[in-house]
Amino acid sequence: MTETNTQTMENTENTETTGIAETKETAGTAETTEKKIKRGVSTGKIVIPAVIIVMLSCISVLYLTATENDVNNKILKAMDDYALTTQLLQLMQHGSDQLTSQVRQYVITGKMKYLQGYFTEANKTQNREKALALFDRIEASASASTHLHHAMEYSQALMKTEYHAMRLCAEANGDNISAYPAVAAYELTEEELAMSTEEKLDLACDLLVNEQYHYSKDRIYENLNNGMQDAQKSIKQTLKQLTKTRQTISNIQRAAMILLALTVALLVTIIYVTLVHPIVSGAREVRQNRLMPEGKGVREVRDLTRAYNEMHQHNELLHVQLRNLAQIDALTGLPNRLAMTYYYSDLASDRKVKSLAVLSLDLNGLKETNDTKGHIAGDDLLRTSADCILDSFGDESGKNCFRFGGDEFAVFLTDVSEGIVKRKVERFLVAQKRYGVSIAVGYAYTEDLMHITAQELFEQADINMYAHKSACKAAETTQET
Repeated sequence: MTETNTQTMENTENTETTGIAETKETAGTAETTEKKIKRGVSTGKIVIPAVIIVMLSCISVLYLTATENDVNNKILKAMDDYALTTQLLQLMQHGSDQLTSQVRQYVITGKMKYLQGYFTEANKTQNREKALALFDRIEASASASTHLHHAMEYSQALMKTEYHAMRLCAEANGDNISAYPAVAAYELTEEELAMSTEEKLDLACDLLVNEQYHYSKDRIYENLNNGMQDAQKSIKQTLKQLTKTRQTISNIQRAAMILLALTVALLVTIIYVTLVHPIVSGAREVRQNRLMPEGKGVREVRDLTRAYNEMHQHNELLHVQLRNLAQIDALTGLPNRLAMTYYYSDLASDRKVKSLAVLSLDLNGLKETNDTKGHIAGDDLLRTSADCILDSFGDESGKNCFRFGGDEFAVFLTDVSEGIVKRKVERFLVAQKRYGVSIAVGYAYTEDLMHITAQELFEQADINMYAHKSACKAAETTQET
């Protein structure tokens, strides 16, 4: 092995040794740090109480909301009841007045349609009974209900006087009242039966307009008005109490929501500081292929951080070893095809590189050497060729020359002029004689990598190399002749 090749291999081994030493040193430091770091609080001790507090707060808010909705519904019902009381009382009064109007019309005119209208109201329409039944469903005071029932009792008692008047009118007019059993069942006195038609009608009218009849009507109106006033007063008190209750619930609900918001904000802050932020900052370090910061966050995050750092350090150690095994050609010490692929990628992403020359090289006579002198001699020829190429074209890093095939090599020269490339190729052709090798070479050059790729340049260089190789063979043939 030549001096240049030996130096390259030594540099590779030194780099590997240094990387391993640094990785071991880092691992040792991390192990020492781990002993100093406290275990920290576990996630469960933060998350479980947080979930319980939030759940209890949410349940409280939901309960208060449901209670407020219930109070609002009661307020709406009370307001509806307030409006309904007036309508129901008017309906009840209308029913009573309708009965009075129909009986008076019958007595005055003697027309049976008014008698029929009376009992239609009393037995079918029943405005009084319906209004009273609906009113009993309203949440009003007991006194209001009592007044209304008294009004109903006065109205029902007054109906007996009205039956009396209708019976007298029917006797006077000779009407058939069999369809109205309540009137037909009313018994007149012998004195009333003995009265003349005119007297019977006068008495019937008197029953409907006398002081006693008006007294009963006044009692009905009085009880209706008193019932309406008591009902509305009771409903107003209920509304006042419900409004006060709703305000209290709203205040408590507002305080509960503020407390919930503060609790959530505090918990979010704690979770962010102890869980989210350490993970996010750690992920940022992971993306940059660095060790994660230790000693932050909850116990699980710290354990994860330490486990990752240990794995990272171990992987770095393996990476140094595998990188040299995978990207270095073991025979010549030059970077291999895999390294050349990575080099292509680096060139594609490096916008600083403007001009590029790609050289394709092919060793002549390797097969003949292997066939005539053996593979050991062929290996020596490959190593000598690699030394010649590296000596002629190698840069400071020594990583721009590649063996990507059996007898195939490639060279990349960045940020050089085409004149320099030509001079290097000329010196390389001279150096071949000194090294005792024959290598065909072709190159392609560009001053603008924005419009052509390194792969395309290599294809052009390969074509030029084969042209040079053909020329070399032709020259050999001529010399032999």
